[in-house]
Amino acid sequence: MTKDKWMKVAEICGWFLFGIYFCVEMFRFGLSMKRTLALGVVCIFSILIHCYKSRRDGDYIKRIFGLKQKPDRDYSYDWLRVLAVVMVIVTHAIQVDLSVGLITGEKKTYVLTVLYMLCLACNLIYVMLSGALLIPYREEKLADFYLKRATKVIFPMAVYFVFYLWQNRELDLISWETIKSIFVRLCQGETPESPHYWLMYTFLSVYIVIPFFRYMFKDMSYRRVTAVTIIALVLMTLNLFSPIKFKVSSFLGSWEGVAIIGYWVTRPETKKYYRMLIGLGVAAFVLMAVFIGCDLDYRTLCCNASPVMTLISTGTFATVFLGHKFFHKGNVVLKILSKYSYSLILIHWWTLHWITRGRYDIQVLQHHGLGLFLSLGVTLLVSLIAAILIDNYVLTFVQQVFDWILEGIEKGIAKVKKEHCA
Repeated sequence: MTKDKWMKVAEICGWFLFGIYFCVEMFRFGLSMKRTLALGVVCIFSILIHCYKSRRDGDYIKRIFGLKQKPDRDYSYDWLRVLAVVMVIVTHAIQVDLSVGLITGEKKTYVLTVLYMLCLACNLIYVMLSGALLIPYREEKLADFYLKRATKVIFPMAVYFVFYLWQNRELDLISWETIKSIFVRLCQGETPESPHYWLMYTFLSVYIVIPFFRYMFKDMSYRRVTAVTIIALVLMTLNLFSPIKFKVSSFLGSWEGVAIIGYWVTRPETKKYYRMLIGLGVAAFVLMAVFIGCDLDYRTLCCNASPVMTLISTGTFATVFLGHKFFHKGNVVLKILSKYSYSLILIHWWTLHWITRGRYDIQVLQHHGLGLFLSLGVTLLVSLIAAILIDNYVLTFVQQVFDWILEGIEKGIAKVKKEHCA
């Protein structure tokens, strides 16, 4: 056989071996034999899909792991995306230990609380990335935009939510009523098994208006975009710090405003303000540390769409883009983590509780503080392995079924139109 044929055989064997490993691990975690066999069937279909796509695209495997990118790609966004993943894991690792009283001592508690709060900037970084990457105008049908968000955001949410339900022993019996309950709970946001899902619903809320933002900002001058950004920050400040509670409010003072700020800070014209933005970010961080030290209501004053956290996040963006010479470059680890960053966010809560804390009992303050780095490393590695397996063996199947359904609907509509014209 030729080298190419040997590579194809090795690729197919690899898919089957990893599929078997996935099924075995799921069985070890408590999946019944009957459901493991059903999962095996899903894996086989996914393998066939991968093999078919690989035959049509010689770089398919590289694309799966994010290794095939355009030569002129700016990896600054990938660095920010991966930084947000790291911050999510760190903040939840500290949060868990703080909540159960495993962190003691006034100084240690203060330092880790400051770090925990700082890492909550991950939420704003994600929303700002959405604004930076999606608001710039491009020709795209409204239906195509929303369908793409469904496959990239909603489907993974549903698949991983089912995984969480199974791990919590809530899927012992599966019926149409169970499926209906899962659908209703996802629609209503009743996901206590995965409390971090609130951020995904925030994404979806912002995505609803982004296609219209594209037209709003298409021909808007940079000066006016800057004015919108300033108004958004003013409204955020008034919402939290004004002694007078104003009845008038605007979406600019909420997550939509954060997305717009993400669009503004990545505009080329904003580069001249980067050092100022970094300074404001440092000042906001100091202010947050003071709030924590004075035992004020720092979670309300600094979290989510507050001006404090917004300035910290904006300063983070400015730091990355100001260090363009370093952050413009990518590497293998960065590419893979960036490719699976969304799935890492979805699965990390399970890894942190069931593996890092549950199986290995790793705590933040263990080993003279190295426990925090161990928590991060173990959670990140296990989450990445789980994300790669779930995405490529389950999510691939779900997305392909959805594509077949859409294709069938389109053919049906085309046939009806043809008959009507005839």
